[in-house]
Amino acid sequence: MNRLQGMNVSEFPAVQPGTVFEPENVAAVQELLKAHNASINLPLRVVSSGYNWGLGSASSPTPNTDLVHLHRLNKIRIIDLERGFAVVEAGVTQDQLSAELQGTSRFLNCTASSGQTSIVGNMMDRGVGLHGQRTHDLLGVEVVLPDGTAGTVGWWPNVGSLAANRWGLGPSSLHLFTQSNFAVVTAATISLRPRPSRREIVTFTVDPGTMETVVDQLRTLVGDGILSGVTKIYDEESSSLYGAREARIAIHACIDGPEQIAQAKISELWRRLGSIQPQRVPASKVNDDPLMSAVISLYDGDTSNSETIVRNALNASTQGADKHGTGWIFALPFLPMHGRDVVKAIEIVRQSIVGTNVRAGTTVNVLDHDTVDLVVALSFQRDETGSNDAHQVFDRMVSKLVDSGYVPYRVDTGHTREDYADQGRSIDALLAQRISRVIDPTRVFASNRYVTAGAE
Repeated sequence: MNRLQGMNVSEFPAVQPGTVFEPENVAAVQELLKAHNASINLPLRVVSSGYNWGLGSASSPTPNTDLVHLHRLNKIRIIDLERGFAVVEAGVTQDQLSAELQGTSRFLNCTASSGQTSIVGNMMDRGVGLHGQRTHDLLGVEVVLPDGTAGTVGWWPNVGSLAANRWGLGPSSLHLFTQSNFAVVTAATISLRPRPSRREIVTFTVDPGTMETVVDQLRTLVGDGILSGVTKIYDEESSSLYGAREARIAIHACIDGPEQIAQAKISELWRRLGSIQPQRVPASKVNDDPLMSAVISLYDGDTSNSETIVRNALNASTQGADKHGTGWIFALPFLPMHGRDVVKAIEIVRQSIVGTNVRAGTTVNVLDHDTVDLVVALSFQRDETGSNDAHQVFDRMVSKLVDSGYVPYRVDTGHTREDYADQGRSIDALLAQRISRVIDPTRVFASNRYVTAGAE
C-alpha cells in the first residue's frame, strides 16, 4: 500500500515506517499493544485512512516508528435514528455512513474532503464539517490504552443513560483523546443530525472588494438565527482550484425551516446584502457546476459527488493523490468573525505568494457568530523548485498569520504545536506531557504533532 510509505501530497519530510500493522478488530489492537509493552520495539503512530491531505497525509512527523493503520476496522456497529447517533469504527468512511443514512430522518455532518476519508480520524484531529466542528458531534470513544486495556470514554449506548451525556459525571476525559497520542481510538459514538422539514442552499456571487461588508453582514445574519450550518465563501482562486466553472467569489448559505419561515429568511438575507448587489446563481448553473453541486449535496450529508472536488483540486483520485497528485498544503487558522480580520488575513496570504508560482485559495467557513475557520490551500508543482517555493511561502505566511493572532487549530506533520502556541501563557503543553507520562510510561506511542511523548 504505497499510501502508507510516507509519501505525501504536501511534500513534508517523510520516513518509511518500520512495520505496518493492520489490525482487524479491537482484540488485535489489544494484543499488538501488549506485545509492544513486553518487548523493545519502535514506538507506534496511528492513522485511520491516511488521507489527511495538506497536513502530511499518513506521513510520520518523527523518524523510527512503526505504523498502526486502522482501515480494516470498518464496521458500522449501530445506527439509531430515533435517538440520533451511530457507533462507527475508526476505518468507517464518510461514503459508508452517508450511504446508510440516505432517505432517513438523519444525516451526517460531512466535510468537503473525499468520501473515503475516516469519520473518526477527522474527528480526532478536530476537523470541520458543513454543519460545524465535528468535535461537537463526538459523544464517546472506544479506546485501547498503551497497556492494552480497552474501554469507553464519554457516552456510550446501552451502558446506562438512554439520553446522550458526553460529559458524564465529574471531570470529562473525552477530549483527552482528540489531537493526542494517549491511546488508539478504535470506535466512536457520534451524533446524527436531524433532517429539517425543508432546506435551501442559497448560492450567490459577489464582486471583488466586497468581502469585508459580506462578512460583517453574514455575522448579523448568524447572530439572528437566519442562517444554518456553516456558510462557505470561496474566493476566486479557491473556486478555480476546486473546479468551479467560473473563478468568482461564491457563497453558499444554508437556510433551514418550513416554507414560510425559509422564504422570510431568504428575503432578509437579500435585504441585508442589498448594498453589495449579490447575484444569485440559478439552479441550472448550480447543477452544472462541479464544485457548487458537490457542496450542496454535502450540506445534506451526501458524499456522492465529493470525489469530483478531490480530482479537480489534486488532479488525481483519492487513492492516487499522494503519489501522483498536484502539490497541496493547508494552513488552517481561526479568525474573529469580523470583515476587517478576514480581509487582513487574506491579504497576508496574497502578499506571501508574490513573486512565486504558488497558487493560494482561501475559503471562509463561518463556524458561528464569532469564529471563522479560514482554509488556505497552497497548490504547487511537485518538483524541487515548486516544492521549495511552496514551503517557503507556507512558513512565511503562517508566521505572519500567527503574529497577527490568527493561530492554526490543526497542525501538519512538518510542524508541532510548539511552533505556533504561546507557551509563555499556557500550561496546556505541560499538562499534556504529564498526562502522557502517566498513561504511557513505557512510551508505546511516538510523539505526534500535538504531544511530545513522555517528555520530562
